[in-house]
Amino acid sequence: MIKRVMLPAVAGIAGLILSVTGCQAALAQVAPSAAAYDNGIRVIQADLGASAFDPATGQQAWVFGDATQISGKSVVSGYGYPHSEFATEVPGSAVFIPQHGPYGYGWQQVPNWPDGTYFWGGGLVADHGSLWLYGQRIRGASPFTVTGDYVARFSARTLAFEGITALPGWRAARPVRFLDHRHARRAEDGRHRLGALGS
Repeated sequence: MIKRVMLPAVAGIAGLILSVTGCQAALAQVAPSAAAYDNGIRVIQADLGASAFDPATGQQAWVFGDATQISGKSVVSGYGYPHSEFATEVPGSAVFIPQHGPYGYGWQQVPNWPDGTYFWGGGLVADHGSLWLYGQRIRGASPFTVTGDYVARFSARTLAFEGITALPGWRAARPVRFLDHRHARRAEDGRHRLGALGS
């Protein structure tokens, strides 16, 4: 009786251990280390990075903010630098491939407005064959003014820019300066609204 109960129990435990060990080994092969991601993402030096899985291509789509270097080369000139650049990554590879853009230094994905304002993307969503990039329309550099919230639409398959739309409900623009730790702490405490920072 003991053999009949113990043998399946031992086999079950051994199977569980092998299963867990196999999963750990598989995860170790699939998930690169944090250092590998740190190294891979440096292909675009920018102030922001956001991503979404793109079912149309099976890749992770990444958007970056204001870039200063791409693939080790400076993209800064006397006229400024590109905003809202794309890179793709095969999920779990930590290999980032910058995607050329038709605007701004050959990397920018959204055209600037004729008045010199530009789009600064901050959040990416993939849905029904489109990539949606949420962000702000910006005037100036430092200080800068946020003049409205917008969403830019791209083809999920080709990453081609398809248009941009103002989001309703935007209040009057206010100048914003780069945040320091005091502003961030006050924002976390809820004493200041984001639109009032630096004003």
